[in-house]
Amino acid sequence: MRVVVTKVKKERSKYGDIFYYVFFKDREGNSYKSCIYPKMRNYTNWIGKLKAGLMLDNINVKMSNKKLIDADSKPIVYKDLTLINPDLKQIKLF
Repeated sequence: MRVVVTKVKKERSKYGDIFYYVFFKDREGNSYKSCIYPKMRNYTNWIGKLKAGLMLDNINVKMSNKKLIDADSKPIVYKDLTLINPDLKQIKLF
């Protein structure tokens, strides 16, 4: 599945570690989210891809009813929309 990263929010866990809430939109305008933890094995798949405006391919949905993206996905950067327009305000996502 192809999605666009719409927002990345850096948070502190209740244990004091850092994690990222990542928000996405698909071609149909559906919203998804995922939690990415730097201490987890799958974090290496996401290095360099946690940036609003990146269109990612090879994304798997973990729970479609909850709109969760599987953090074990191996995302591929399809397109960097920020190169077209850095403020992302006038960009058509798909």
